[in-house]
Amino acid sequence: MADTIAKTPQPPYYAVIFSSLRPEGDNGYGATAARMEELARQQPEAVPARKVRAALASVRSVLDGARCRGQLPAPEPDTALAAEAGDQRLLRRLADFPDEVRAAARELDPSRITRYAVELAGLAAPVAAQAPEPARLALLDAAEVVLTNALQILGISTD
Repeated sequence: MADTIAKTPQPPYYAVIFSSLRPEGDNGYGATAARMEELARQQPEAVPARKVRAALASVRSVLDGARCRGQLPAPEPDTALAAEAGDQRLLRRLADFPDEVRAAARELDPSRITRYAVELAGLAAPVAAQAPEPARLALLDAAEVVLTNALQILGISTD
């Protein structure tokens, strides 16, 4: 078919789906998410969605843990983020998302969003591993939204 958007391998295709209900509190989910991310990093990057979903799980775990402790993302930008290079890089790439989506649409190249999401995941994971200060939580909150939207655009489940 000459008019397809993306080149895909021949079937069969397989899907692995995980689902869980979380009780109140962290109950070790943060440590488990960190271990899952560590194991995911050891896997080949043949499936970019794996890296993005692992980073998204890590970000969500940090945010969930902070919410359970009564911490909320900062409502206003914090200039203290300017001191952390990793936070700055993540913030700049988050701001690029609308341009990346427009460029992918203009060029009919969905792989552009895949590359962006993988890069963003690589920037978000180390930030998620740092102290959950209110300004950083706001940054991670934005990263969660953008990573979720990127995966949804690509038709990949975010649950």
